[in-house]
This record gives sequence, C-alpha cells and structure tokens, in this order.
Amino acid sequence: MSKVSKQDKHSSSRDGSQTPKIAIGALLARIGDCFCELDSDFRITYINSQAANLWGGAQADFIGKRLLDVVALPVGGETLGHLILAMVDRAPHYFEIFSPVAKRWIEFSIHPSGDGLAVFMRDIHARKVAEIALHESEERFRHLADLVPNIVWTAKADG
Repeated sequence: MSKVSKQDKHSSSRDGSQTPKIAIGALLARIGDCFCELDSDFRITYINSQAANLWGGAQADFIGKRLLDVVALPVGGETLGHLILAMVDRAPHYFEIFSPVAKRWIEFSIHPSGDGLAVFMRDIHARKVAEIALHESEERFRHLADLVPNIVWTAKADG
C-alpha cells in the first residue's frame, strides 16, 4: 500500500497556507474558460477539457507534450511571442487574437506560475464579430454623411 504524503495532496501558497490540489483541479475543470499550465520547457503539465476541445483533442493528447508539438502556433507569431516574453520577463501578458487553430477570436491572459506559465483563454468570437460589424456600420454611415454636402431636413407635408 503506497503512502500519500501531505505534500502530495496539498500545494503551498505564498502565505504558507495549504491548498488541496484536488480542489484546484476540480475548479479548473469546471470553469468556462480554457486553461493550461506550462512548465519552463513549454510542456503542458495541466489542461482542462475546454482547452483540449479548443485545440481539437482530448486532455490526454496534450499532457507532458511540448506546446509547439501539439498546437500549430506559427513561429514568430503573436501568441508564441507573448508566451516567450511572459516566460522571460515573468510578468503577465494580455492580448486578443484571431486564432487560425481554433478559427475564432480568443482572449489570452498569461501569468507566471512557479517556473512556468498559467494560460487562460476565453472565446470572445461573438463579441469581436459584433464589434467588427458595428465598426463597419459606423464607417458606412460616416462615408454616407460625408457624401451629403448639405444639411438634410425633414418636415411635415403641411409645412
């Protein structure tokens, strides 16, 4: 019978208190956002089912593998650049990008975690499509207004 130490069941927070790893894993599995954790070699140490679905696989397809080996991130691309910068400067990075992998707009929130990174991804596709449509509508209206040289008046038929 194997023994499980208190250290195996809990992780230490900065203030020294203990947080059950099981509770954290359950929380990350339930959140609506996509989440993965990367070690210092960009290996995926944890991924929730939402992130695995976004990238087109099952959780087991990603655990222990280098991110670039399982997700088609373009070398020199914005996402990879932010991941590398966050790893090097140990500071949070936030950005929105159209993902060619997911074919959707994704909001990224990358945070240093231990010697790796915690990566939160949120599908913002519907919001971005609405923002783009609104911007295009405003541009069309502005163009139309610029074409009308005089003030347009409306009045009742009886004056």
